[in-house]
Amino acid sequence: MIRADGSGLETLEFDEPSQATWQPGPFLSDGKRVIFLSMEARRDGPGRPFDQYYTQTPTHLWLYDLDRKSLTEIATKERLEVLYAAAFGERRANVGAGSAEQDGAGVEHESGWE
Repeated sequence: MIRADGSGLETLEFDEPSQATWQPGPFLSDGKRVIFLSMEARRDGPGRPFDQYYTQTPTHLWLYDLDRKSLTEIATKERLEVLYAAAFGERRANVGAGSAEQDGAGVEHESGWE
């Protein structure tokens, strides 16, 4: 993390089991919390077709508090699928979930936060 003026460089290292990669998302409007998406080890690979196995890779959504330096998993209740992808708005996240078995149809779930 780094401030817009280039100061305050801080490397975030999350120690959460089974999470292979981390991707930052948007900051919440308070400027003190940021959403992250993590992914477990990918299920596709040599001999496994991407379109059939990638969607079997579990992803997780997290809220990181910059002041408290705390990480909390969100979107855990009534989980719709293994793979989540999210589009974020000011106060809402539209979380799309899908699998190869659904033939790309997928489902959407909307969550809010303060």
